[in-house]
Amino acid sequence: MSDEETLDELLSHIEKNLGAYSSDHLKHAENCLEEASERAKNIREKLVVRLKHMVREAENDEICDVRVGLYSLLKDLGEKVKEDEYGDYYLED
Repeated sequence: MSDEETLDELLSHIEKNLGAYSSDHLKHAENCLEEASERAKNIREKLVVRLKHMVREAENDEICDVRVGLYSLLKDLGEKVKEDEYGDYYLED
């Protein structure tokens, strides 16, 4: 697990139930649970940092920055976000 993994990559890994393989099914299940738990902790930490940053921007009336931060967060979660030539963001259908 890398510190550079995006939220989408971390969540996708958990969804796929990947873990250290073992021919012992119980050991394999334990490995998957341990890895999913560690990734969930990493996801929580990344989300808290990002959301605290957006809260600070909102408190400083930097609404445009909060909007960009929300689009960035959605993009990191795997949503289709596009940017036009003027720097405005939109959700793709």
